[in-house]
Amino acid sequence: MKTRVIAAILSLVVTLVLLFGGYFVYQWWALKKPIEAMLTHEPHFQLVELRIEPDRVWIKANTDAAFSFTDQFPDLNKRVKNMAGERAVTIQLVDKPDPVLNRAWNQMVFGIEEGLVNTRYSQIPKSVDTVAKSMQIRYDITMDDQFLYVELHRGPHTLYRVLPLHKSNSGVKDNG
Repeated sequence: MKTRVIAAILSLVVTLVLLFGGYFVYQWWALKKPIEAMLTHEPHFQLVELRIEPDRVWIKANTDAAFSFTDQFPDLNKRVKNMAGERAVTIQLVDKPDPVLNRAWNQMVFGIEEGLVNTRYSQIPKSVDTVAKSMQIRYDITMDDQFLYVELHRGPHTLYRVLPLHKSNSGVKDNG
């Protein structure tokens, strides 16, 4: 009787180790390693942290001054989403805003949000340009089918924002 209980417990432990071990090896080999390899070869992008969770891929990264958020980020995001499969992808870029960039963003956000809510996307660049010129800030804006990407620069300081275009995702999302 005792040998049966010991055998049952032992087989349960071995089965659990194989199942969970296989799952973690799969996550490391099929997801983490390829995503990490792709991101380390991305120009002007330094990976800080990569976490693979059952329902999410979470990436934290630094960028240098040559990184073009509006040109590189949408493509990078799509490539990571393709690799992640059904998992949600969160990419957090560590931006370096100063008080002037934060104040400028706080002034721009009303015009941006109004343009998004009313689907008057042509009013967004005008709203950003007005504030940027008055505060001597360089900016770039782009849009794909899901998001609006805003990049602000002032000297060595940067501020990145990603805003959803569709009402179901509405609200200003902070990417930093």
